[in-house]
Amino acid sequence: MLDYLYKHEEKFSKVIILNLFALCASVFDTGIEHNIIFENGNIHKNNKIIVSTIATVQQGDRVIAAWGGYPERNGFRQHYRNRIEEVMMLLQGIQLWRVGDIVKDGSHRFPQHGLNWFDFEEMKHFIP
Repeated sequence: MLDYLYKHEEKFSKVIILNLFALCASVFDTGIEHNIIFENGNIHKNNKIIVSTIATVQQGDRVIAAWGGYPERNGFRQHYRNRIEEVMMLLQGIQLWRVGDIVKDGSHRFPQHGLNWFDFEEMKHFIP
């Protein structure tokens, strides 16, 4: 993701990365039950950070969606979909961008994950 933005002709001056889930990678990597993601106020804390960061968006800034399709985790698909819907509510009124093709899964459309971006791909508006 950062490589793509560094090489992009518009030369972004600052990048802030926000995740759908604050603990997702570390929880899955350690094999801990994924319900811990939703405990201890983790989602609430993550939402506060997303909202406060989005509040600083100024004219000309770009908010790029890059969460990708469903993770390959048993029993997590609906949690993931619900979380995307929740975050989209937090981003309501914000123009979103994406890089590359849309990932489709049934009737759901996802922006490509940043790890899957290629230098030659165009940045376009993301309309969920």
